[in-house]
Amino acid sequence: MKKYKNFYPSGKIIFIVLTLNLVMATSAFSSETALGMITQVSGRVSYIHKDKKQNEPPESFMNFYKGDKIILEPDSLLQLIFFENGRKETWEGPASFYLDHLKGVAIDHKGAAPKITSLPAIVTNEVRRTSKIVNISRLQTSGAVIVRGQENKNDPAQSIPPVQLDVSEEREIDLAKNTYKMLLKNSSKTDITPELYLFSVLADYDQFREMSGLVETMKQKQPDNSTIQELSRWMESQM
Repeated sequence: MKKYKNFYPSGKIIFIVLTLNLVMATSAFSSETALGMITQVSGRVSYIHKDKKQNEPPESFMNFYKGDKIILEPDSLLQLIFFENGRKETWEGPASFYLDHLKGVAIDHKGAAPKITSLPAIVTNEVRRTSKIVNISRLQTSGAVIVRGQENKNDPAQSIPPVQLDVSEEREIDLAKNTYKMLLKNSSKTDITPELYLFSVLADYDQFREMSGLVETMKQKQPDNSTIQELSRWMESQM
């Protein structure tokens, strides 16, 4: 059973909940329920929400919504995960598709069909949580506020000390690491899904040193991913 180690005086649990503040996360999306999360983007990709092309291209860690459309130019790639059924799709351009409730649906059928992988529910649930882990605007300015339950916006970011795990917690992390190894066997060299899964589990126990190692792995897999670079800088401040 998970036990969170750090508490505010009020007794509310502290945890990393840093809401993603990408350009796409505007008020136009705030009242909608996310279908899933984009985990990889490369090349020229356009994103259309409510029939309006967005000014910025989609980025990793960005949530997507029912009816949104994505257009991939030649030699581009986009990977996404649907939260409800754990469906992971990898699309290669040229291609265009819209997002239905449980899958992406090709629009012109001229491009190649997506590569599809089914993720276990335990993996999907952890990946889903990582869509709330990075607040880019705070990482770029004053660092990040660590919260689960409440936050003090007037306090600077503080380094959280490592915690001592009990036997059951160590067992849970060991199981997660075994799942991580399984995911690696079925993932491409640029797919960060395995790291997102284990990162989320380790975050439950403030295992920042191991989390930092995973961030470095993600940087190696996707060196041009600005979100991962910002997360890396924040992790350095916690060590």
